[in-house]
Amino acid sequence: MTHLRIMLLSWSDRLSMFASRFDDPETCAYRLEQARERITHIKGRYRNKGLSFDYLSETIRGEFVTAIEGDFPGTYMVVLKIPSSRVCNGPCFLRLGGTRVKAMAITGCDGIIGIAVSATD
Repeated sequence: MTHLRIMLLSWSDRLSMFASRFDDPETCAYRLEQARERITHIKGRYRNKGLSFDYLSETIRGEFVTAIEGDFPGTYMVVLKIPSSRVCNGPCFLRLGGTRVKAMAITGCDGIIGIAVSATD
């Protein structure tokens, strides 16, 4: 039943979990800076390496492609290439430096998976 509910959420509903309607410009600037620092760190550490994430009680490993700024201040997206055409859409845990970080997986095409993460968690 929970899997069905996850499938019914639209793209904007899933990403709205990262949005805060009460942030002032100073807080937004701080969150943007935090995300940019994480992106720089991740790009340097995982270039030409693999990352894994836990999705529906399964660990999936992918090749790191890049990290980019997210749609909301303080978020970023880690882009991975997985060897299968598996569809992963919904909550997951990204494994960064031995730590599981709450995230949201979104499947692209040709084995590309985007994993949205909040830099402030």
